[in-house]
Amino acid sequence: MGHIHRYCPNDSPTCFGCGDVGHIQRYCPRKRKWHKAKIAESEKSRQGNSDVDGENVYAAAFMASVGNLKSEDKECYPWLIDSGASSHMTKEKHVLTNFQEFEEPENVALGDGRVVEALGSGRVRMKVLFPAAEAKKAVLYDVLYVPKLTCNLFSVRAVVAKGNAVEFGPNSCCIWDENGRLRGMGSLADKLYQLDCEVVSTGYASVAQSRSDLWHQRLGHVHESRLKKCVQNEFVRGIDIEKITELSFCEGCLAGKMYRKPFPTVGEIRSTHKLQLVHSDVCGPMQTQSIGGAKYFVTFIDDYTRCCAIYFMKHKSEVLDKFKEFEVTTSNDAGRAIGMLRTDNGGEYLSSAFQFYLKEKGIRHELTVPHSPQQNGVSERMNRTLVESARSMIAHAGLSNIFWAEAISAAAYVRNRLPTVALKERETPYERWYGRKPDVSYFRVFGCMAYAYVPDCERQKLDTKSKKMRFVGYSLTSKGYRLFDETNQKPCVRRDVEFNESDFGQKSVMTTEHGGEPKEHGGEAEC
Repeated sequence: MGHIHRYCPNDSPTCFGCGDVGHIQRYCPRKRKWHKAKIAESEKSRQGNSDVDGENVYAAAFMASVGNLKSEDKECYPWLIDSGASSHMTKEKHVLTNFQEFEEPENVALGDGRVVEALGSGRVRMKVLFPAAEAKKAVLYDVLYVPKLTCNLFSVRAVVAKGNAVEFGPNSCCIWDENGRLRGMGSLADKLYQLDCEVVSTGYASVAQSRSDLWHQRLGHVHESRLKKCVQNEFVRGIDIEKITELSFCEGCLAGKMYRKPFPTVGEIRSTHKLQLVHSDVCGPMQTQSIGGAKYFVTFIDDYTRCCAIYFMKHKSEVLDKFKEFEVTTSNDAGRAIGMLRTDNGGEYLSSAFQFYLKEKGIRHELTVPHSPQQNGVSERMNRTLVESARSMIAHAGLSNIFWAEAISAAAYVRNRLPTVALKERETPYERWYGRKPDVSYFRVFGCMAYAYVPDCERQKLDTKSKKMRFVGYSLTSKGYRLFDETNQKPCVRRDVEFNESDFGQKSVMTTEHGGEPKEHGGEAEC
């Protein structure tokens, strides 16, 4: 390939493999002879043999006014491989997914001395092309949207910062990962190196994917397959998108579910009517107290409908009081008494007061065998699902763990309105309990900023008519949204609310969507 100029994380390292200066052993050319043979073959079919004419500019591109480089046979501009750009940049907004508009434009210095503005950032999904090999999917993260550029820029510095290496030859360049695997290639065209790739996303795909990602977030970071089933089979009402596209990479899910393993089968539903069997389990203590001072929560799950009720506690000894509250509410709503309660052998369930109450009510108490939590698998699985969903929502919104109770409550609320494999007809727990499909059109992304209307009685004539708060869930006792006033550090319930679902107190895109009116939530102790 002739002389090779290599961009490597270290400036002047010595290779322990061949002894040469300028690279380390993981990037040693001798380690990749078979790769180079393929590249040498492809060089014969490439044209052009001159060096790149450019200059390095801090946080800028070496070529900013190269003219209109848009290919006639392609919908998108080519991606120039730039050693001077500190970030990937694009002039085409429609190729960006997960786009976040900056509150204030950021300045970007160009190689010709101009300073232009970056209006936001997002991700670009593409297929990286290889000679005589199948294309591979790739995603560029933190790509700046700079509309005044004349071309798209693929940043060498951004790639090297992630532990990769880029090497340039007379007619092509290669991108290697830290394990010596070929991750991408570029070709020399008109004295400029262009990345061999095809952008996957289009304007339509970006919009559809953006809506799919939005509903994924609104529904408590639900799994993609369950979200698709909701739309395809119309298990719920209110999701305003015809088809769910492949979801983008979700850092919230990675933070909340990265180590999740497949759950064992917990058995089919044994009951034939509501409240015939109720599963219960206590989770905690949490490492952080909630806003209300809770460190535990207890779940009660109806076996027949799989509706889940959740209560928060400061001490485990409160389990009996919470069960009494659950028993009264659900019995009145269902018109029948609880038949059996299944729990583990926790002391909170074996207290004399708890046992006396069960006998008084004629409720049979079924316990698991010691050290066999699988026998209480319904509750164990539910608690884990709620915690993982809450963890994902908190991570996505960038909130403190003090909001764990609000997140778990919202997760339970959402989960009751999504189909579950435990129900053979793929119904939602809500539909099996109430006999009607749930409407989720009023759902919003947990933790986003919300603007609540301030009633006349709470303001003077020149006061603003709205107050900025944080959305933290849905009210179980009224038709309203639960908001958190960060100024007074207090939660409240409001009905008239406008949401900015891309604003979490950081850089955001101001696309406000009216929240509508939350639906009636009668009997929410069980659903």
